Amino acid sequence: MASSLSPPEIGVLTTIHAVLITTVALNFLRDRDGAWKEWKQSRHWPSAKGQIVQATVKTIDLEDEFTRYRPAVQYTYTAPNGQTYHATRTRLGDQPQFTSHAQAKLALPAIGANIPVYYNPANPSQATLSLSAPSLVRNRLIGWFLVAGLSVSLLFMLTVIARQSL
Repeated sequence: MASSLSPPEIGVLTTIHAVLITTVALNFLRDRDGAWKEWKQSRHWPSAKGQIVQATVKTIDLEDEFTRYRPAVQYTYTAPNGQTYHATRTRLGDQPQFTSHAQAKLALPAIGANIPVYYNPANPSQATLSLSAPSLVRNRLIGWFLVAGLSVSLLFMLTVIARQSL
């Protein structure tokens, strides 16, 4: 099919292809609400001893007609400044979601359980139970794979154009 297109037509298709892939890649690479920056900084957050005070399953009704369930926890922890804080975030980035109530219930920690809480030393009220951020890392990887794929496909298209003009 590429051999039946003229070089200007291939150029237009190449440009459209590049714009579409770049738009999608930038969407994956975009730092929404500073989450990527926060995740990078959080790798150095200290931990404090905390305790689970409430653990329930939250139902999330999405527009795709499927119901998802998410563990919802509340915990307390005391920072080195002596102040006790209450928080609910379990990890950075998107919170885990399950397709069944039972799966979400199994992910709940026991009420009263002692847990490590990671907190921002510059703002101790900002805390999380886990420093992992799988959705942030996944989105970055997808974005970079799209950029790599775009580069390879553009090189291929430019090679086709060069061969046709010979």
